[in-house]
Amino acid sequence: MIRAIISTFDALVKVSVDLAHQRVTSQVIDEARGIYFGLTRYGNKILLAARNLDVNRIRKASALPTNTIYLLKSGTLQMDPIIRHECLCDLHQLRVMKQWVCVVLGEGSKIAVFEGGSWQLTREIDIAAHVPFYMRHDGPERHELDCYHFNSIFFYEDRIFLLAHNWDHGSFAMECRYSIDKRGPHDLRLIKVYEGLGFEAHDIALYDGTLYVLDSRNGMIIARERSERRVSLPNEGCRPFPRGLSVTRDYLLVCYGYWSTERSDRSNSATRLYVLDRRSLYPIMDLKIGSYGNSCDILVISEEDFSDGLKRKCNWQECIRRLFTCD
Repeated sequence: MIRAIISTFDALVKVSVDLAHQRVTSQVIDEARGIYFGLTRYGNKILLAARNLDVNRIRKASALPTNTIYLLKSGTLQMDPIIRHECLCDLHQLRVMKQWVCVVLGEGSKIAVFEGGSWQLTREIDIAAHVPFYMRHDGPERHELDCYHFNSIFFYEDRIFLLAHNWDHGSFAMECRYSIDKRGPHDLRLIKVYEGLGFEAHDIALYDGTLYVLDSRNGMIIARERSERRVSLPNEGCRPFPRGLSVTRDYLLVCYGYWSTERSDRSNSATRLYVLDRRSLYPIMDLKIGSYGNSCDILVISEEDFSDGLKRKCNWQECIRRLFTCD
């Protein structure tokens, strides 16, 4: 049984995936603070991003804050707001590096770094400054401050991978070395640029020598090694828009919803989970988990999720027991 947390436009959901019987059971944790986005482990707890804004950036719950990082408590599944800051806007993926929480901000192409425990901002990293000159361009109309729309981040040893949606210019990723001081990661030094990663891409992870990326516009999973493999998601008359990738030792779990020209339709589309064998990329399961709108992120908690980085110090059994006491 694979257990995971999934964030979508309209809900934060916990799921149990039974591959043997092709079955998924889901339970809503929260549905008052969408759009929900990034998920990451912080010790035996989970951090998540909630914008509390609809697709038109109108506040959804007037009594709740916008653009906030929450700590998901075990057992009760209570969401405690822990990070609020004026720099937080257009929240995307979260990742923890040692004691620092790194938040990708699409607008402005930045990483906001917060110290765990005190939850204080220690620095902002300008990602756009590291884009090679030959790839630089202005932002599109209505997104002048968001030239590249960086949305995903992955730490691997002394390197950091940063994925750019990049609008109609074609998605790319940068691999950089970084240093750490008392304020967290900094001093990015570009090593390599990965081009040709589809369009409007989301999620990036490196595991066992393979770089995984979701080509969201074309509804594909990209697995790049010395060669490249691409797998298309099922298309049943509506264009699949994958966003949310988990990499385990044996499986890839990909969440997707359906793209629509009407932004409001993205909030009530079906939410689906696609599971593949990690090595062969052979599809194992494709099931609807609900009508929670377009997916944003997924975090496997029943075993190590390598898309979230290597965090072996977690007590997985205790984490699962506490998070699923309601099952």
